[in-house]
Amino acid sequence: MSGIDVSVELENSVAWLKLSGRVTLEFGEQLKAVGQFFLNNGAKSLRIEMSECIFMDSTIMGVLAMVALEGYKRDVAVESVNTTREAEELLTVLGVHKVIKFVSADVPSVSWRSADEIMEVAMNSSVILDAHKTLMDVSDENISKFSAVVKCLENELK
Repeated sequence: MSGIDVSVELENSVAWLKLSGRVTLEFGEQLKAVGQFFLNNGAKSLRIEMSECIFMDSTIMGVLAMVALEGYKRDVAVESVNTTREAEELLTVLGVHKVIKFVSADVPSVSWRSADEIMEVAMNSSVILDAHKTLMDVSDENISKFSAVVKCLENELK
């Protein structure tokens, strides 16, 4: 199976993505969105597990470079973990190795979920959070009504 899976746990502020199989342009927007989500929500390190990635097209390599450059701007390390020789060669030929570090590491026992599922939950939670913050901004009376909801959603998004 090809695609992108995500660990929903941010253990020690480390976010995990997993690229498997043939990851092509159809996954580009998803990869960018998931990477941005983690960078925007407290990840101190973004690790991309690639031991099962057998192919990436130039779009995916470009998106990986975009995420890595954004991580660099935010002082968030972006690492390619257990990268197959083929994938590392592809990334090196295009110069992506300049912005992403290749490491070998044990992958913690985490719950992998599809990126689609995570993004749907995150987008819904983000919209709900922003809506309630806005209600609190427009009327001080709403602060007491919605502060618990906002706190709960902020914790969920972390």
